Amino acid sequence: MADKKQFGKGALLIAMVGAGVAGVWFGRCTRNTPAEASHAPTASTSAWAPATSADSPRPSASLEKPGPIHFDLTENPQLKIGIQLRDLDRDIFARLNDLDHMSREQMADVFPDKPYRVRFIGNLADKHIGIVLIDLNRDGTTDEKWQLMDDGSVKRTVPMDHNANDTEVRYQLGNGRWQVR
Repeated sequence: MADKKQFGKGALLIAMVGAGVAGVWFGRCTRNTPAEASHAPTASTSAWAPATSADSPRPSASLEKPGPIHFDLTENPQLKIGIQLRDLDRDIFARLNDLDHMSREQMADVFPDKPYRVRFIGNLADKHIGIVLIDLNRDGTTDEKWQLMDDGSVKRTVPMDHNANDTEVRYQLGNGRWQVR
């Protein structure tokens, strides 16, 4: 009985390896279409070597540091949909656009003299902030969370929005106003 189990495991292993080899073979046979024939492996390159930009148009990871994100706060007078930005929001965006004059210690409490607490989470050396946490009354609970995307969009989550019967509401910055998502 033990020999049958060993045989079954061995057969399964051989079947898996065979399927893998067949998949690689099939992939190589169907990979180069006439349009891609110029990218076929040659003696100087192989399918296992990393491709260079001359070999393939594949995107590569950039080692450049991301720059500061630009936020479009221009309000369109024809579009009155959404909620106007508060003074708090404008203060935060002004500070996000001026990270050159901020220290790492200031990120924990961006506005120490205000009745609200704002915390930036990100990499100050790269001038890239990814998350903003807001405690509206400094009671230790996060009342809002902003996610700052690389394309300049901002997603704002309010877990207990008083304007929506204390339910969670998600907003997105659009046309200089908070739009409900």
